[in-house]
Amino acid sequence: MVVDNSDLHHGDFERTACIVFLCVTPIFLIARFASRILSKQIGIDDWAALAAFVSAKCQFRMFGLLILLRQVFIISCNSVTLAG
Repeated sequence: MVVDNSDLHHGDFERTACIVFLCVTPIFLIARFASRILSKQIGIDDWAALAAFVSAKCQFRMFGLLILLRQVFIISCNSVTLAG
């Protein structure tokens, strides 16, 4: 029996999901803080949600930077190999 592994790579879907969530989350955070400030019930859980979002945003940017550096390294290694 042949095993079809063509659906194991979900990189494009995961990247799209991350981008969508990172774009939509601030809207909900703003609405959450607005409702909590108006009702004067802001709590530690609200600050935890904000901290989690900032942390996720920083990790996403760091991951993008690492991918960029990897691509630059690969290109530079290839050009050195081709020149030598």
